[in-house]
Amino acid sequence: MQLHKDEATRLPVKISWCTSAEDVPDGMAAGFCFSGDTSSAAVPDGVMPLEIPVLGKPSDMGFEIWLHGDKAKFSQIGNISYVENGTTVFGFLCIPETSDESLQDLTCDAYTEALDFVRSLSNRHVWRFWNYFADINEPVDGVERYRLFNIGRQRAFDSASDLLATGMPAASAIGIREGGVSIVFLAGAEPSKLIENPRQVSAYKYPEQYGPRSPSFSRAGLVHLWGSSLLLVSGTASIVGHETVHANDSYAQTLTSLQNIALVVLEAEKQGAQSFPMHEMLFRVYVRNARDYVNVAKGFSDFFREMAKPSNVHYVLGDICRSDLLVEIEASGCFAKLD
Repeated sequence: MQLHKDEATRLPVKISWCTSAEDVPDGMAAGFCFSGDTSSAAVPDGVMPLEIPVLGKPSDMGFEIWLHGDKAKFSQIGNISYVENGTTVFGFLCIPETSDESLQDLTCDAYTEALDFVRSLSNRHVWRFWNYFADINEPVDGVERYRLFNIGRQRAFDSASDLLATGMPAASAIGIREGGVSIVFLAGAEPSKLIENPRQVSAYKYPEQYGPRSPSFSRAGLVHLWGSSLLLVSGTASIVGHETVHANDSYAQTLTSLQNIALVVLEAEKQGAQSFPMHEMLFRVYVRNARDYVNVAKGFSDFFREMAKPSNVHYVLGDICRSDLLVEIEASGCFAKLD
C-alpha cells in the first residue's frame, strides 16, 4: 500500500507539535502540554498539563496535539476531562495522592473510573494509555512504586474483561517530579490489533522478578479507521527478552530502543498489509537525566543515518519504569491509504 500524504486533513487523528498555546490549531484541541512549570502556561481545555520539561529546544514548553477540528467537543464527567470528535475520544484524569490511600488502591480507582467512562461511550475500545506519577522507582515497604502501580492497574483490568477482550492496550508509564497519578487515554469505535515484538517477552508475561503483577500493555496497537491506519507504539526501552541491556549507556540504549521499535513497526506492517515509514511518525523520547540528552540525540541521529530522518522528534525529561533504564521512546502515526 502507498501512503497518500494529501489526505492528511481527512485523518481522524492528527498529531502535531507546537511551542505555545497561541500556535495550537484552531478549533477544539486535545493533547498534552509539557513544561517545567505548567502553572504559568495558558493550557487550553482538553489539553493535559504535565510537569515535564522539554529538552533541546529554545523553550522548555511544548504542546503535542492529537485531535483538533470543528467537530471536536470538550466535556467533563467526574474526574475525567475529554474531547470527542465523533469517532475518537481523548480523555484524562489526575488524582492527587494522599496518605489515606495506597498507590495501588488509587491506581485501581482511577483506572476503574476511566474504564467505566469508556464503557458508557459508543466509542468503547481503548487504544492506548499514558501514565504519569511521581517517584516511580522509589520503594514503599520494600516494593517499588511502579510495581504497586501495576498491581492497581491489573486489579481494574481484571474487573473490565468486557473492554479488554482482545488483550491489553498499548501504554507507557513515566515518572514525574511531583503530582498525583495522571492517566491519559485514547479510545474509539473500532478495536485495535495488538502487536508484539518477536525479540521481547510480552510485558504481560514477564517473570515474577518484575513484580507480583506484570505490566499490563502490548507493544503496540494498530487501528484501521475509514481508509486510514493509526499505529500506536508503546513506550519502548532497551530490553531484549525481558532483561535490560546496556545499563548506564544512554547512547546504546537509544539504539536498542529504536531497533525494538523498528521490529514492532515491521510486525505492524505484516498485520496491516501497509507500509508505516518511521520517518513519518512522531517520536516522544523520555530521557531520565538531562545530561544524557546529547548522547540520546546522537543515538537517534545515528540510527537514521542511512535512511530518511523523522522530522517530528521531541525530547522530554522523565524517569523510566526500571531504575537501570535511561531512555524510553514512543512512536505514533496516522497514515492514509490509497484505495
